[in-house]
Amino acid sequence: MSKHKIKLNRRKITLGFLATTLVLLYLLVFYKLFNVQVFDREYYISKLSRQYEKTFYGSKVRGNIYDRNGNELAISVPSFSLYVNKNKINDIDKFANTLSKIINISPEKIKKCLEESEQKGLFILRKSEDRALKEELNKIKGAKINGVSDAIEIVEESKRFYPYKDLASHIIGFTNDDNEGLEGIEYYYDKKLETNKEKVSYYKDLEDGVIRTKKTFKEEKSIELTINKDIQAIVEEELEKGVIKSQARSGISVVMDPESGEILALASYPDFDPNEYYKFSSNNLRNRAVIDIFEPGSVLKVFLLAAALEEHIISPSTMINCENGRYKVHDRVFKEAHNKRYGIISVKDIIKYSSNIGCIKIGEKLGKRKLYNYMERFNFGVKADISLSGEPKGIVPKPKELTPVRLSTITFGQGISLNAIQITNAFCAVVNGGNLLKPRLIKRIINEADQTVYESNKEIIRRVISTKTSELVKDILEDVVTEGTGKNAAIEGVTVIGKTGTAQKPGKRGYLNEYIASFLGAFPKDKTRYVIFVAIDSPKGVEYGGYVSAPVFREIGNRLLELEGGERKVIVINEKKENNSPKNNEVVFNNITGEMRDNGVPDFRGLTLREAIRIASLKKIQIEINGTGIVYYQDPLPIPNANANKVKVFLR
Repeated sequence: MSKHKIKLNRRKITLGFLATTLVLLYLLVFYKLFNVQVFDREYYISKLSRQYEKTFYGSKVRGNIYDRNGNELAISVPSFSLYVNKNKINDIDKFANTLSKIINISPEKIKKCLEESEQKGLFILRKSEDRALKEELNKIKGAKINGVSDAIEIVEESKRFYPYKDLASHIIGFTNDDNEGLEGIEYYYDKKLETNKEKVSYYKDLEDGVIRTKKTFKEEKSIELTINKDIQAIVEEELEKGVIKSQARSGISVVMDPESGEILALASYPDFDPNEYYKFSSNNLRNRAVIDIFEPGSVLKVFLLAAALEEHIISPSTMINCENGRYKVHDRVFKEAHNKRYGIISVKDIIKYSSNIGCIKIGEKLGKRKLYNYMERFNFGVKADISLSGEPKGIVPKPKELTPVRLSTITFGQGISLNAIQITNAFCAVVNGGNLLKPRLIKRIINEADQTVYESNKEIIRRVISTKTSELVKDILEDVVTEGTGKNAAIEGVTVIGKTGTAQKPGKRGYLNEYIASFLGAFPKDKTRYVIFVAIDSPKGVEYGGYVSAPVFREIGNRLLELEGGERKVIVINEKKENNSPKNNEVVFNNITGEMRDNGVPDFRGLTLREAIRIASLKKIQIEINGTGIVYYQDPLPIPNANANKVKVFLR
């Protein structure tokens, strides 16, 4: 073969190899592009969005929270936020100075905010309700000032508002600036309360800095609670008085309907204003009625009594030797409270006078396994699950853990830890004829059309004791109030039943010289409508439940009866302060200049819009709003001892 042909063949091979390589590279690029544009399209779009956009989910409106009678406890009010696109700012000093005059934030603070942020776009004002400010910002926006007007966007949003301030604050909870529930019902039902939810994207690097709404979701749910606003207010006020009077650390109170399992009030003190929750300490934010477990003390004797009567181990007239105030169990000597000395007395008197030794003897007759079985049947050690987070199960010792000494302490409420809901709900079973019901805080969930999408119904968990045993226990507990340790809980004209409790608080090295004083009661004895539990933590001076908590029970009971009869005394919706007692038949509002009497058309003049709405809601008056700012005129004018269904208010 000639040299020329050899060179020609080599050239053909080389060209063929290059052509094949190019084709393969082309196919590889095509394959990659095909994958990017078809199979991996969403991934790369998402990655691009993260680089060029800042996205948040803002709720234009959030579902309301109502009490059982339709009173608004949490609502959404219109607001706006101010967003700044840094790419549009030509002169940061000019921008800061111009904006400072309007939003009342120093130029230095605005500059610092812009310079320290790594974002190309950011909020410098969130959730403002100031309509006048919004108008001024719109004027700046419309003035087309280069580097200022085109650098700001006004974003329509909503802001959570709690008309009754600290009322039921631990139940309702609160939300953050993005309308996300952080505590209480707001947190537990966050997804259901979200409504008209908008996904808003802010372009960070693109030159035009456009804001656009991508998608809107509609869930439109509101929640109606079982609580009664007026009962809740009564309980909170009387609990506060009790804590302050006894110079105690905190207090808890629960009111339930024993026939339905509905919670009518749930209060913890100290409390907080959810409109400004960030101003309060964790001590105020703590929902003690749900989160805190504690040794119940002598109120547990009610359930020991019910168990022993149900098992026919004792009867009310059974005589028991209380050993003249001293009883030895293994290496432990038990004594009576106040160093009382009882000899041979009846079961009825053991409960009436709250004899510890008498209850130890009853516990020994019942035995540890049966005692534990009844603690289980009353749902001690089981979460009540009332739609509030953070609830513990409690601590109930197993039978194998119940040594003779520990069994003895359990009988008078030491060595077992429960929360207020568990105690109150178990007592409902004792007084309603023996049925343990599921406690309920949610009455129903409704949509925007006021149609019920969920409704809770009475649910019997199990029968714990017989109707006969229930009646026997109530007879004995009546004597506790009429003749025994619970005399201070008596309510004139009504038969009250109940049990006092004084529980020494455990510490790291034994028991402290601090107590939880409690009273667990109900009325009326027949066809019981209210079960009330009051517990006050670490009272100073006298620490006994009969002297500290029983009077609080009595005052709550008196006012509930007045409320039932249409005569309502003081319902205080204000910022809680010591020694801020209102006069009878006067409704008090903190920081309100206008006079507000229980009868007549209220004086709205001089009030802010919020204050006017709050009063109108309490008085059940429809309010027509005209203008913004402060109320300067109203129609009709304030009229004592007169009624009005609708009032026009004019603001400026």
